[in-house]
Amino acid sequence: MKGREGMRSCISPDSPPTSAIHLYTGSLYKALDKEAIIGKIKAGRLRLIILSAAYGIVDALEPIKEYEAVMKGKTADYWRSLGLDSILCDYIINANPEKVVGFFSGEAAWKAPGAKYRYFFMEGLRRAREREKGEEKGEEKGKEKEEEKGLKASLSGCFYRQKGLGTTAILGALGRAFMDFMKNDFSDSFVTDARQRGLVYDGIRIGFDEV
Repeated sequence: MKGREGMRSCISPDSPPTSAIHLYTGSLYKALDKEAIIGKIKAGRLRLIILSAAYGIVDALEPIKEYEAVMKGKTADYWRSLGLDSILCDYIINANPEKVVGFFSGEAAWKAPGAKYRYFFMEGLRRAREREKGEEKGEEKGKEKEEEKGLKASLSGCFYRQKGLGTTAILGALGRAFMDFMKNDFSDSFVTDARQRGLVYDGIRIGFDEV
């Protein structure tokens, strides 16, 4: 909430509140069957979270307003100073999902151009996994752990652009990969295919980085 307050000047106050999944209309979102996704969410089979330069962490069905901000430069530095990766870590652990999977086009390193969205996701996920490892180590030694419990998901990682050029094509491929993953009932075998052979959509290869 503190982060959102600091980004208030970027948000259009007169725009009507719109569910995030409908507000975003870029190339990735154009590849999505939004009504099918909403059906999965309402059925309790999916929880879709969006990383936003103005709002931080946004639930797909949360009403938000239009804004002018991207996760780079001073905006990315701002969210990093507030610990968005730690916030995401807490969010993931509290949600206690069976699987945690991200879809991002940029590199994983902070210094790489266009990398910030993926960076925050990967760092948040790694922090959640580190808590799990710390908890297991404490259990092995028979000591009571004071820190919060770690992530217990059976699968976690990130679908990402492995090969291919063109922002529109890359984002569209990620959207199609998301839909195929959902159509395959979020199966581990689909992820295995992406990790071992890659998923190809119109010349864009999508891989999977496991955490």
